[in-house]
Amino acid sequence: MNTQVHPGMPDFDLDDARLEILLRADAARDAYIEDAGFTMRVMSSLPLPQHRRSYSWLGPALGGLAVAGVACFSPMTAELLAPFKAVLSGHWLPLQSLVVFVPLVALTYGAAWFAATDSV
Repeated sequence: MNTQVHPGMPDFDLDDARLEILLRADAARDAYIEDAGFTMRVMSSLPLPQHRRSYSWLGPALGGLAVAGVACFSPMTAELLAPFKAVLSGHWLPLQSLVVFVPLVALTYGAAWFAATDSV
């Protein structure tokens, strides 16, 4: 910073408080500059905002389909679905099945929610 003071030159060394006062005073004034309708013409000639479609849900959906496809042909599918068949028969769901399936459902729901609310 140049600390030399030249004779006849105004002092531009403003502290924060004085600068804040000057900025607030400037903001309080009517800052509109008459432009003979130029701003209105420019704003009216701008295109309307386009609503873009978000395809962020597609990744989790395809992943879910892939997992479902693999599960259909897996030999473990019968063992994984056996507790739910028992529930349909009127039996209680074993705690071991809940420990496995509740986190999986929560993670799947969380991934779907995140994909649906993810802004592009």
